[in-house]
Amino acid sequence: MDVYMLSITICISFLFETSSSMKCAESIPTISTVSRCPSNATEWEIAAKRKGCNVLARIQNCTHANKFVYHCVLNEEATMLVEVCAPTFFLAGYCSRYSEIDGKFINKPDLDCTVFDPPCPNRFSSNESYKYQKCYERVIKQQQEKNSVNQYVPLVTVLAITITLLMVLAVGFKLKWKKCLCGKKNKSTEGKH
Repeated sequence: MDVYMLSITICISFLFETSSSMKCAESIPTISTVSRCPSNATEWEIAAKRKGCNVLARIQNCTHANKFVYHCVLNEEATMLVEVCAPTFFLAGYCSRYSEIDGKFINKPDLDCTVFDPPCPNRFSSNESYKYQKCYERVIKQQQEKNSVNQYVPLVTVLAITITLLMVLAVGFKLKWKKCLCGKKNKSTEGKH
């Protein structure tokens, strides 16, 4: 009897994990890129209200309405932060990532947050990712570096245009000067003959 119950428990667990990790088409239109994610429960609640996942939760078919909630996580490549309304998913000690292509959360071992200081637990819910800010640090640093480089682009562009215009003016002035000098030489040589 124990083997029979164990088999049933394993099957039910497998079905639950499979269904919770399936693609949720209703989530995909809710994805948006953000510059930062909430860093505490209060910020998370404010962002969740702004995103309005609770409205979509009542009409989506991916999971129970109370499990379809706001998330702010890494994208699949861990290059951007994204907000998304999606079913909660339990992560296995890795930074939470959402795959737009797969329409679900994914566990990728290359960002193991159990080694961070402070570490994340070996198992946590995807909507609690805000508790593990170290997951976002690399992306935020890359965005800051990109923004600091981008702030100089207009200045460099203006300088390049100014230098180009000055060079064109200098060449034009030199050609005009030569023409003027050539005209004087021709008049002075005509006068001697």
